[in-house]
Amino acid sequence: MSRFQCARFAKRSSRYIASFCLARLSGGATVEVEGVPAHSSKPHLGVNAITGMAKVILALDKINETLSQRVHPLVSRPTLTITLIEGGTELATVPPSCRVWIDRRLIPRERPADALQEVENILEGLRQGPDKINVRSLLPALEEPAPPSAEATKIAAVAAKACAEVAGTGQHRGVPYGTDASQLSLGGIPCVILGLGASIRLIPPASMSKLTS
Repeated sequence: MSRFQCARFAKRSSRYIASFCLARLSGGATVEVEGVPAHSSKPHLGVNAITGMAKVILALDKINETLSQRVHPLVSRPTLTITLIEGGTELATVPPSCRVWIDRRLIPRERPADALQEVENILEGLRQGPDKINVRSLLPALEEPAPPSAEATKIAAVAAKACAEVAGTGQHRGVPYGTDASQLSLGGIPCVILGLGASIRLIPPASMSKLTS
């Protein structure tokens, strides 16, 4: 068993912390379209990777229609966002390659491997479709699961009680950003977040009795 049985994330503030939160974290991916270079005066001799990527982006964006049906009571729904794009070599050349980076926000009980497979299924459809887009995922991808809900844990109860006594609050909330809670949860350590999680304080088991006495 780990010598740390719980973790609290906190940020210093000029006011009392009024609530504690659970986080979700992203599993990222990079997608590349390969084209064929040619001079832009004869574009029909090449294959435009940026044009192909435009179709990929529109197809990937449709995943959000499916994701909108998966709702978690604290962190709402998962998301997929194209956050970066890179392509082309210079003005007079049909671009031979284009890449995009995907930020995929996971909710509890979603698996990174499943989220990446959803992307791969879209890419396979584009490879086999009428446009025969030469697209692929570039690995390794960032695979970090969303931490499970810690509402029913002892540390959550202690945090709620403290928030209620000090600030008159203590309600569970979900947040859309990621924290190290994702990694700690892999070790079986329940986590709650106080504030924005700018710093981490691990609480050994021996300290728990003092907090609850």
